[in-house]
Amino acid sequence: SIRKHRLKNSLIFVHYTDILDIMSKNETSPLWTTQDMSYAVAYYESSHTDVTIKFEFEYLNLTISDKIFIILENYLKKTDKEISKILSISLTTVRTRRSKIKAKQILRQN
Repeated sequence: SIRKHRLKNSLIFVHYTDILDIMSKNETSPLWTTQDMSYAVAYYESSHTDVTIKFEFEYLNLTISDKIFIILENYLKKTDKEISKILSISLTTVRTRRSKIKAKQILRQN
C-alpha cells in the first residue's frame, strides 16, 4: 500500500514536472485539463514558497488559469507572444487576462 502510494505520487510528480517543462520550452499542450493545471500549480507552489505567498497575500479569488498565467509571466519570464503560444490564446486575450488579474490584486496600505 505504501509502495503503491509512493509510485502514484512519483507518477504525478513526473506528469506535472513534464507540464512545467512544456511551459518552460514555450510548447503548446491543448490537451491540459483543469485538473492538470491545478496539480501543476500545486507542484510549482510546493517547490517555490514565494509563489504561494504571492497567491495568498497579493490577490483575491485567483483561478487556476490566473495562477498559471502569473507563473508564466512573473516566474518563468515568458513574453506575451510566448504566453499566447503556450496557452493557445490570442495576444489580445493575453492582455485582457493580465488586466483582469491586475484587478484582483490587493492594494496594501503602509
